[in-house]
Amino acid sequence: MKLRERESNLKKRQDEVQKTLSCTYLDKDINNLLVELDTVKEDLEQIVNNQTMGAIIRSHAEHCEGNERNSKYFLSLEKRNYKNKCINKLVVNDIEIVSQEKILNEERQFYENLYASKEDPDKYSGDSNFFDFDLNFIPKLTDLEKDICDADISESECVKV
Repeated sequence: MKLRERESNLKKRQDEVQKTLSCTYLDKDINNLLVELDTVKEDLEQIVNNQTMGAIIRSHAEHCEGNERNSKYFLSLEKRNYKNKCINKLVVNDIEIVSQEKILNEERQFYENLYASKEDPDKYSGDSNFFDFDLNFIPKLTDLEKDICDADISESECVKV
């Protein structure tokens, strides 16, 4: 269940419990309803706290006290940060671009050109290719050298550096 659905269901349940509570006269029923009302309120408060913490994190607020709950401030800060990170106008070759779609297209082309390989692919062909080396040419370790490499490092070897 999504968070908004859960929140609306909890609010409806809270209203139902409060209506039932106002109509009930038995002590046993009142106690059960009060306990249920408290749990619903705690669940709603937890949802609000999670939403506030999400807004604080997304707004990149530098100063936030422990249980600060001014969510309106953090939501407006988040909105302002979002507006600041969008590119509204771009000038390319003395042409001003304001359309978001065209701006994104220009950004994509810029980074494609930036990260495209500029090396000649034929430059590295032939004998200089690393993967074309003859594996028999590479020297292999002897059994004694393998045992030495697999052995534990002694304290004197650590200090030797």
